[in-house]
Amino acid sequence: MEPTASREPGPVRERLACLTEAYTCLRRGSCPSQRAHDVASAIFVGVCGGVSSEDRESCPPENHSDPTVELSCISMSLLEKISSALMSGSLPPAATLYHTEVLTELQDMDLMLQLILHFQSNDQIISHLAAKSVSTCVFYQLHTSSTVCPFWRQKCVQAFYSSTPSPALDTCLWSITDVFKRLLQGGHQENIGKLLAAFDSSLMAICSKFLPEERSEVLLCLHDVSRSRRWGTTLCLLLELLELLTASSVIYAADVCLQSQRITYTHSSALLTIIGGSSHYFVKKRALLLLKRAVLQKSGEDWALGEGLYIGPKNKHLLADMSTLAKSMLTAVATNWLQRVQVESSSFFGGPDMSEERKVTKQTV
Repeated sequence: MEPTASREPGPVRERLACLTEAYTCLRRGSCPSQRAHDVASAIFVGVCGGVSSEDRESCPPENHSDPTVELSCISMSLLEKISSALMSGSLPPAATLYHTEVLTELQDMDLMLQLILHFQSNDQIISHLAAKSVSTCVFYQLHTSSTVCPFWRQKCVQAFYSSTPSPALDTCLWSITDVFKRLLQGGHQENIGKLLAAFDSSLMAICSKFLPEERSEVLLCLHDVSRSRRWGTTLCLLLELLELLTASSVIYAADVCLQSQRITYTHSSALLTIIGGSSHYFVKKRALLLLKRAVLQKSGEDWALGEGLYIGPKNKHLLADMSTLAKSMLTAVATNWLQRVQVESSSFFGGPDMSEERKVTKQTV
């Protein structure tokens, strides 16, 4: 059998050329030669091309040589760049109108539904690009129409209620965290309230799974974490989201503070159990930082949410929540919790300090 000159079909080459020109023009702030409908169609086909009917749940790394997967990655990246450019207001009027039309065309095609299919991909590049583009589009939709994308909300709510560690759950946690972070950094108080209301009950459901009230159930959860690294990853993503929820409850002291914003305080006992019992150091450290910042009322400081945001009226539950947190910590200390908190040797840029590890080894011997 004679080798073919190229495996890449003509239509794929044409779509790649269309997307490449669109990306170049976006960076220049100009309009491509193609119609907005043609660019939108190329993005839509590119996104759908990465999700075959035979393999919707995974996209193996070896398939990255496949031009359809390359097309999918480029399409998602371009979509994220267009949404970000429109949000920043950096485009000239003509380019703004053009790219707004592209997004309108994609919305009419229900592109979000296709993007969300990539959430369940085992390929981290595919799932992360999907999460980035979806989060940016959700943020754009909240900014322009003050509505939460129904497809995205349904997918995340289902994943949270199921609470089964999986690529889809991790991607949903990352995505909602990214949207919350953007809203907090931009001071979009009204939209934060809408997002919280849309996910409040489902967030309580996932926390009841990973941060149960009974200590025996927490230890059982930690046993699952020790057996699977995915559990640890999922738990860390959840803890990052909890810090943003805590920050929102302190920054925006609304008359009504939803339950999900108080999880760090109400489930502080479970967090202390995780710190004292987790076998994964990165999980333990993340939980410890969450509680530390909650005590100091500095949640979200790593994301530069701004100085002076914590000065002002406090929500009506804050005193009771801080009292609950203090009680949990004092109870833990009284039961020798500090003795169960293991501290690793010091580390530096380039790896752990081997001299310290040798000292620990000698002392153990």
